[in-house]
Amino acid sequence: MAEWVETNVNGYNVYAYDGNDWVAVNKTYAYWEKSNESPESWFSWSGNTIVGLTGKYENGSLVYDENCGYRQFDYVIPKRCTAIGSFFASMVENVDTGVIKQDIYTTPRGINNVYIPDTVVTIDRGAFAYTNNLMVIRLPNNLTSISSALFAQASHTGYFDITIPHKIQEIQQGAFAMPYTHVRLKFIRDASYTGQISIPNELVSSSGATTIYELYFTCSETEANSLFNWGTNTSYTQNQFANATKYYDQTITND
Repeated sequence: MAEWVETNVNGYNVYAYDGNDWVAVNKTYAYWEKSNESPESWFSWSGNTIVGLTGKYENGSLVYDENCGYRQFDYVIPKRCTAIGSFFASMVENVDTGVIKQDIYTTPRGINNVYIPDTVVTIDRGAFAYTNNLMVIRLPNNLTSISSALFAQASHTGYFDITIPHKIQEIQQGAFAMPYTHVRLKFIRDASYTGQISIPNELVSSSGATTIYELYFTCSETEANSLFNWGTNTSYTQNQFANATKYYDQTITND
């Protein structure tokens, strides 16, 4: 498999997984650390936790403003952020009044790509639920759990790519309940990793019945089969992934 031979590429710092952690060396599984953070004014903050986006309201309705984060397409979460709150993509703070409104059903979420740095260790329930046109999201390598309903009812007419970082220990219920979406789940695992990922009942829930899945692994089929801890009474979830197209021994980058 190919190796990264440069330590800096087009303004990105190149890191690699050495079997235990991500280090600044040239190895197979590399990711690029983005340095061009989105302005902090695009986000609503509670300390170092991002609890929503910002936007302007006129007569009670959201309007586009180029100085506000709302309706931007790409977000690079600032590195001072350590956590992302529940339903982050649906909570919009009026920059004039400071009032936060949950605006799930009235206005489509204008998000395509999200880069989350490794300073973030917690992403709460449903953070990206009800988004549309979400195509790529980069999860932090220090994340250990993918929370329930994280992408519930998120949809896109094309592909949705997400890399599952190497420290993930559990994927909670309904995390990928994404109807009418082609989901590519990419698992960074190799023979040096002995832990399993805990999978609950209804990982995708009934609303995911129309979802097409592709699974990619950095390990062999034998190693991948021991990757998941399905627990009890999980036949529905297993059946969903039994029908997925699987690819093994892939080189996966978390960029």
